[in-house]
Parts: sequence; structure tokens; C-alpha cells
Amino acid sequence: MITRLNESRDQIINSIDFIRIINELVINHSNKIEGEEINYKQCILDWIKDHNLNTKEIYDWLIRNENNFDCSNSFVLLGDFYYLGIETNVNESKAFKYYKKAANSGNVTGTICLGYCYNHGIGNQNTRNSRKRSFDFYQHAAKQKSSCGMINLGYCYENGIGTEKNMIKANQWYKKSKIKKTK
Repeated sequence: MITRLNESRDQIINSIDFIRIINELVINHSNKIEGEEINYKQCILDWIKDHNLNTKEIYDWLIRNENNFDCSNSFVLLGDFYYLGIETNVNESKAFKYYKKAANSGNVTGTICLGYCYNHGIGNQNTRNSRKRSFDFYQHAAKQKSSCGMINLGYCYENGIGTEKNMIKANQWYKKSKIKKTK
């Protein structure tokens, strides 16, 4: 009985540690910004290595606990693992599915990732109206005061993605994102 109690305690502590790790990873590495060439996979792998962790352990924990996520960032990170092919084959459909779960849970990073998927036709079958949907998701993230959402919304206005080109609005959103970042 004492052994079983200790195992449960260790699992809870382990879950809390993993949730902290997942939150840190997502906050630091998952905001996809349109027009920027960033190697997100390498950023994630470097962060994991720098913190003496391993990708297999994190991936296995995400898979084992996917139906018990109390943390919507877990959906984002699992989506990143599928999108980037970390500890699994690249699977854009599964990445899209997990980003959508995160967004539906109110996760702003998940909303941004979903907007990115729609803009680039990743993981969804209906790409005909995807650019408008991308704009809508970025707009939603921007209204949630996400700097990344604001930058991506500005990019949409600048390039006519899901909306008419409008440099005035693009610059307004770029400016708002800089103000937000400095606060």
C-alpha cells in the first residue's frame, strides 16, 4: 500500500513537472510568425537539450496523457511534435487536429498555429477558403492581445491574405505588437 501511494505521488509530481516543461516550451518556441524563417524544430530540440531532457520522454508523456490534458499547451506541443516530426513521422493532419483542440480550448498559441495551418494549407482538406480562415484566427489572437497574433494580422493586411491589402492597418498592427512587446 505504501509503495502504491508513493508511485501515485511520484506520478503527480512527474505530471506537474511535465506540465511546467510543456508550458515553458510552448511559450518560448511555438508562436509561428508569418514571413520569418525560424527553425522551430531546432529551437525546440536545443531547449530540450539545454534543460537535460529528452524528446522521447516528452513525446511518450504527451501520448500517454493526451486524454487527460489539463493544460491546453500540451495540445500545442503535441501538434508541434507531429508538424515537425519530433519522435514521430511528420503528420500534418494530426498536427492540425491538436492545434485545433488547443484553439478550441481557448489557447492563443493554438489559435496562431491553426491560423498558420490555414494560411499554408497544412492538415486541412478544404484549402479553398483557408486564407480567410487564417486571417480570422490571427485576428482572434490579436484581439486576445497576442503580439504574435498582431504581427501575423499585420502580415495578412500587408500581403492581402484573407483580406484586402491595407498598409495603414498593417502598420497599425505592427505598431501595436511592438507596444505590446515592450510593456
